[in-house]
Order: sequence, then structure tokens, then C-alpha cells
Amino acid sequence: MQTETKTGLEWGELWSAMDAAQTEWHPTTEGMFLEMLECVPPLAMAGGAFLVGEATRHNEQGEAVYACFSSRFGLMARYMTLREFNAWKAFR
Repeated sequence: MQTETKTGLEWGELWSAMDAAQTEWHPTTEGMFLEMLECVPPLAMAGGAFLVGEATRHNEQGEAVYACFSSRFGLMARYMTLREFNAWKAFR
């Protein structure tokens, strides 16, 4: 019987890392990626990335901030607004 090796952050560890460094990508697990993809319909999707469909908070400009998950260069997560996501996906 094989056991799955955890190579990224999940739940509390992931949210804490994302809160501490909001503009950096943080490694996550396949389980976390899929859980967030399936929990509510994504707000936006592009090239292996998506914004979780429920905002986490609002920034100083009043824009909703979402958890963004990407599988483009490994399974990663960070916070983004829809505006940031649209600009990011344009360069991917």
C-alpha cells in the first residue's frame, strides 16, 4: 500500500502563508487544489488557473480579493483580485 507524500501546504498552513506573503506563490497539494476547484464555482479560469468563487476579503481599493490556484508550474496558490488575475493570465 502506497501513501501519498504531502509536498505542499494545506488549509491553515496555506492560508497563514498566503496572509503573510500575499503576492507570492505558495506550494499546495493536489487535494487542496481540487477541493478549492470543486467547493464553489470558480469566478474565473484560464490556462490551468482559477479564482475561488468566493472572495476572502476586500483590498484598500475596495476590490474583492480571491484565492487563486494554478497548476501551470506546479500546484501553487496566492491571493489576487479579478483585475490582477486578468492581467496575470494575459502574460501566461
